[in-house]
Amino acid sequence: MVKAVAEDPEAKILTYGTSLVEGANTVTVKVTAPDGSVGVSDVSVYVTPLSTDTRLSVFTVNGSVVKDGDVVSVANKTASVAVVAVAADVNAVVSVAGASGLKTGFNDVVVTVTAASGLKKVYGLTVVVAKSSNTKLSVLNVNGNPVSTGDEITLPARTTSAVVKAVAEDPEAKILTYGASNLVAGYNYASVTVVAADRTVSTIWWYFNVLELSSDNSLSSIQVNGSTYVSETIVELPLGANQVAVSAIANDSGAKVDVSGNTNLVGGLNAVTISVTAANGDVKKYQAFVNVPVRSGNAEVSSAAGTWLINGIDVANPDTVVELPAGTTAVTASAKTADSKATLAITGTNNLIAGVNTVTFTVTAENGTPKTYTRYVTVKALSGNANLKYITVAGQSVVGGSQVTVPAGTSRVEVIPVLESDEARFTVAGNTGLVQGSNTVTVVVTAPNGATLTSAITVVVAAPPSDTTLKIFTVNGKAVSAGDILVVAPGVSKVSVSAIANDSKSSVTISGKSGLKAGDNLLIVKVTALSGDSTTYAVTLRGGK
Repeated sequence: MVKAVAEDPEAKILTYGTSLVEGANTVTVKVTAPDGSVGVSDVSVYVTPLSTDTRLSVFTVNGSVVKDGDVVSVANKTASVAVVAVAADVNAVVSVAGASGLKTGFNDVVVTVTAASGLKKVYGLTVVVAKSSNTKLSVLNVNGNPVSTGDEITLPARTTSAVVKAVAEDPEAKILTYGASNLVAGYNYASVTVVAADRTVSTIWWYFNVLELSSDNSLSSIQVNGSTYVSETIVELPLGANQVAVSAIANDSGAKVDVSGNTNLVGGLNAVTISVTAANGDVKKYQAFVNVPVRSGNAEVSSAAGTWLINGIDVANPDTVVELPAGTTAVTASAKTADSKATLAITGTNNLIAGVNTVTFTVTAENGTPKTYTRYVTVKALSGNANLKYITVAGQSVVGGSQVTVPAGTSRVEVIPVLESDEARFTVAGNTGLVQGSNTVTVVVTAPNGATLTSAITVVVAAPPSDTTLKIFTVNGKAVSAGDILVVAPGVSKVSVSAIANDSKSSVTISGKSGLKAGDNLLIVKVTALSGDSTTYAVTLRGGK
């Protein structure tokens, strides 16, 4: 900072060169007097440079002096080291990184010195954490049970593997398990070897004794249908039985028991075989005997009178024919079997047709043997008469091909067919929705046997009348005709008009009979017939002035 004070308080002072740098600097002071005269003075200023010293006066690890690049060895599991680093220049700044969180093996520790000038220097060293020699196990068990060196572990026959669980105290140690799989009957050597991080080795061993397979293939009991079976006896089964429940229990729980021949039984004596396979594979067979009674083969119909009927008629004699009325479609049929254990099925009693029909009686014996008996029923043929006596259309008696004329506007006619056969049926079409001119009405007669006869009648609907003439046309009671001129008294504004058509169904409209004025007024009468034809009648009404 440069401070300059002029003797004359009215003088002005300007200072140059106050932004100093390291080393020699010149500061110029310019003084301007009130009269304009100028005085200049130069002042030399020297700025001492900042230190660049990045040396360390003290550098130790765990109290031992070290230098840049040294390697320091520490014990296993060491997590941190004490690093002391003091700069030679008190104004320098020192930082240390990597002295904590150490892991087994090589760890880098970095010391950085930053001089007052900002210059930096890095000092590094390597801390080596020794590997563990721990070969101890925190857990060792086989199939969930603890094991020690020299133990003998007995396993059931057929065991081929065991579950070995081994956990080292040191997570960096490696575990090698041998002999826990591919076990065979007898003694099997097994071991767990622990290799410490520093390669120190320790082994624990034991024996697996896998028991020999049993040769016991004897039975403690045989059960047939839930009862204890006595050797060489025969168990009687119900008629028609085709399977039997057979179970057996081996004396050795490791033996396998198989039962065959207890299904798909046939009539007579059946042998059921029980095979016992010992654990070592030796097989022994046992037998149990069951008898299925033979079913009856009787498929005869009972010979008792009145038990073999069709529609109540005894048909025991195969030459008996049952005759039925025309149109019959079903009959009742019944019979009894000679053997109560046989079954009976009757077919052909429905959907009968005209002529000869077969009713079949099938008897199935108890043993499944069938026998068929046939009886016949005759249905008379249905009539084919589809003739008409006559047809009444709109009250007129006609035959097919006739023509009937009806009044204009008729839209429906009544049609009454009279048939020759009381059993025939008929349908009528086209007798509604009639239009002007020719319309075809159809009558279809269907005979009982399905034959049909169609008759057509032409119904002519007359055209509507077209008469547009007038029967009466008067004005104020005086008859007039189209084109007449009728003089009315002065001041009359309305006349009385009577206009009646010759055809009462025609319509009549009148215009111009009121609101009359002096001079000629036109009276119009229009007659419109039902056909739509129309005629206009005009009369001039001449009023006085």
